[in-house]
Amino acid sequence: MSAGSRRPAVLVERWFTTAEPNAAGRMGIFRIVYGLFCLWHVGIFDLSLVAGAPEELRTTHIALAEAVGADLTAGQLRLLDAALVVALTFLVVGLRTRTATIAVLVLGLYREVLLAPLKLEDSNPMLVFVVPMCMAVAGRWGDTYSLDARARRRRGAARVDPDDDGWSHFLAARAILVVLAVLFTSAALTKVLDGGTWIGERDLLPNLMLERNVELARLGLPSNPVAPWLSHHLVAGYALQLSVLLFEGTFLLALTSREVRNLYVATALVFHAVNEFGLAVSFTPVLIAYGLFVDWQALAHRVPVRVRVPEDVGDGVLAAGAVALAAALALTWRAGAHALFDLGGLLTWRSMWIPVLPLAMWWFVRSAFAVARSGLAWTARRRTPLVVAVDG
Repeated sequence: MSAGSRRPAVLVERWFTTAEPNAAGRMGIFRIVYGLFCLWHVGIFDLSLVAGAPEELRTTHIALAEAVGADLTAGQLRLLDAALVVALTFLVVGLRTRTATIAVLVLGLYREVLLAPLKLEDSNPMLVFVVPMCMAVAGRWGDTYSLDARARRRRGAARVDPDDDGWSHFLAARAILVVLAVLFTSAALTKVLDGGTWIGERDLLPNLMLERNVELARLGLPSNPVAPWLSHHLVAGYALQLSVLLFEGTFLLALTSREVRNLYVATALVFHAVNEFGLAVSFTPVLIAYGLFVDWQALAHRVPVRVRVPEDVGDGVLAAGAVALAAALALTWRAGAHALFDLGGLLTWRSMWIPVLPLAMWWFVRSAFAVARSGLAWTARRRTPLVVAVDG
């Protein structure tokens, strides 16, 4: 193989194996965040309601869903949710982490297949498939902040430092970033190639916002006050349409550097939040994918309180406690335990974005300054003349 043909492979390998600050700790904390997020997600809809749903509610027919779920009773569907709750609880505490990850992947996918014909939820593949699949194959999110890691350390294995920046801890996250880049780029291409509506129809977005305002009114939700203004200022509306295309079409740039990646992730969060509040288009389940790129370990360093398990507490006792907790949650899930994760109904698909939007805007500004500083530093290095010292 020639040097020229090997260069792309070398660059790809170098990209995947670049160190990431606090990689070990941030993946361990992300595992906990992911598990809690999924428990909230499972709790917002009682799967047993799918049993015996009227045919007119099934807006689409999926052969797989009809094959694996047509005859399931309400009791069997609740048992499925209970099993998923057990797997997610094990994932949160880090007990049998890899097995729990695979169980979440299989059970979560099964659940979504059953829900898909009713279109009760949207944009869930990232939550129930991409993240757990990548973590099951290449993830090391059980190396820190887990009962598994504690047990390994007490058996004499080397402790994994949460501040470890080893690339192997972050490999799955980088793979998921590639998936996000492909999804955004394909979305831009669809908008351009599908009749070119986003370019040819200059009032597309303002009209869409006005239509969604009617839907928001029917749902008793606040309307978008910007929509009427944009409908009378089509230049601004068209600029907004083009900015969406620009953002989605250039998302591949997120693969170039950490600073640019953070800028695009922050922009994506603002983008989804605006979609929620302006168009009532929810992408809430995909929110967890962006959590991969938050430096949770750096945030943990700022928390003054540390939770430590006394060394004299045996691993068997902790494992038994985790099993008991999982069983208690599963048995009381629909009796009220699910309300612990949606704060008694306060945490909904829409309200989730209320705290996210200002935080995302702060992250966007900070990332924009970081990209600007990085660009200035690169320009300064390019302009620095090469000085060669010559003896004599």
